[in-house]
Amino acid sequence: RSLSTAGRALLQDSSGTKLVPGYLGDADLSGDGAIGFPDFLAFLGVFNKKYIKGPSSSKPIVEIAYGEDTEAQFQLVGRPVSLDEGGQEIAVDIRLSNASDLMGYGVRVTYDPANAQFISATDKGETLLTTDDRRAEIFGTLEHDAEKGEVFVAGAITSGIPVEGQGILATLHFRLLGSDPQKALIEIAQGLLIDGGLNANVAIHLGDRFALLPGEYALDHNFPNPFNPETTLKYALPKAGEVTLIVYNVLGQEIVRLVDAKQTPGYYTIRWNGQDALGHSVASGVYLCRIQAGDFNKTHKMMLLK
Repeated sequence: RSLSTAGRALLQDSSGTKLVPGYLGDADLSGDGAIGFPDFLAFLGVFNKKYIKGPSSSKPIVEIAYGEDTEAQFQLVGRPVSLDEGGQEIAVDIRLSNASDLMGYGVRVTYDPANAQFISATDKGETLLTTDDRRAEIFGTLEHDAEKGEVFVAGAITSGIPVEGQGILATLHFRLLGSDPQKALIEIAQGLLIDGGLNANVAIHLGDRFALLPGEYALDHNFPNPFNPETTLKYALPKAGEVTLIVYNVLGQEIVRLVDAKQTPGYYTIRWNGQDALGHSVASGVYLCRIQAGDFNKTHKMMLLK
């Protein structure tokens, strides 16, 4: 039987129900006697391929070219989701617009492993595949290569008709590494869209590379606070420009200039070790951290306790 026929059986029942008369045995691709999520993963891995018998009993796989989807458009949209001792975490939504007759998808995303660490992928909440009482119980990370910086996620509708329109397919979570998130570029390398006939089509419009840039200026409260002997400061720059980040005492006297340079847009992290400009440890007490970037300025109180 064809893989597309087996695929229909997978999408129609992915709950792990045991095979019964009338089920397609070909749909049990994992060979475990049940039709479930592992079978869909195996199915997607060989989607749009066919077996041709050779002179022996072996069945070499011969690829069939994918179709093309020239209408659907992918886009990556990111936002910071945490600021704590674990570092800066970014949520990146995989969005799809101009979709039609969509039953499932597979998306390969690449990132710079030197500047970002992949944490997880999720389809929680309402997504494009779960609109209008549809159910999409098939979702997962099929592949992840941390060294190359590559992750492949997939999902499919398990109850309901194909969908059209626009919305979020999935959300990827990354932890930023280093102090210059400007370099943490993320992009969609491949988009595979599965239509209502279970035909796989390669999306042509994959969107631009996504740079983890903030939408507005910000200076977050230092962490930890109170602190001893050092604390972490994080700030955001939506535009390039001259930036100063200075620590003052409560009398307004400058203690140390942590940043005094022209910087590119991005999220930044810097530590203060509780020392002044001469390298001397300062006394316990309240200190003020002030950022100036363009017309933006903000001040936060910090407390050093020894």
